[in-house]
Amino acid sequence: MPSAPRSREWPEPSAGARRSTARTAARGSQVGTDARVKVRGRASREVAPDFAVISVAVEATAAEQQDAVRQVARTADNLRDGIAAADGLRTFVLPRVRVQRNSRWDERRGQSVATDWTASVTGNVECEPAAVGPLATLVTSSGAQVMWVSWELDRANPHYREVRREAVADAVRAAEDFAAAVGRGLGPLLTLADEGLLDGGRVDAAPMFARAAVPAGGEAQLDLDPQPQVVSTAVEATFALEA
Repeated sequence: MPSAPRSREWPEPSAGARRSTARTAARGSQVGTDARVKVRGRASREVAPDFAVISVAVEATAAEQQDAVRQVARTADNLRDGIAAADGLRTFVLPRVRVQRNSRWDERRGQSVATDWTASVTGNVECEPAAVGPLATLVTSSGAQVMWVSWELDRANPHYREVRREAVADAVRAAEDFAAAVGRGLGPLLTLADEGLLDGGRVDAAPMFARAAVPAGGEAQLDLDPQPQVVSTAVEATFALEA
């Protein structure tokens, strides 16, 4: 009679194999239940400036120190009086006068020889955008110089907050796209911060300004029309992915 088939006995897995299998199962569970996506959101817009800063300078050169200082003081006083009565003025700062001794190189003596004195003072005029043109004209007609014009935004400008919200919304849309691409639902928000902060980095804001020059006594060569300012920001966010 044929013998009955024998059942095959499989060897018991070793302890090392059991640990490897357990690690594989745990790793798969982690990928399935703890998956997450990290995204970046950006937003920007152009906005009209809230105010302008006009950099002004007064300078005079004379053979005697007191004459140079006297000329600068007279021009500065005229400038202060005119600006104080101007429309659209926010603030005007004109610090104290600086004086320096000028010299030239004397070839015959082989040394520098004192010549005359230069007195100068610089300051800033902060004003409404529409007042830039009239104030620039007033500065040059007073005998001073317009060095440059900077267009600025108030710190409380609501566009800063609106652009930040738009950047967050952009990050959410990006996370939703990633989740949909892998057939998952978007889970809860885990982290949210300005760009670079989640990795311990630091992002410095870049200044926004327009700069040019107007020669004293000449025709204005600055673009005195208000220049649009770009408000932009970026955020980083991490979301969990639903199983």
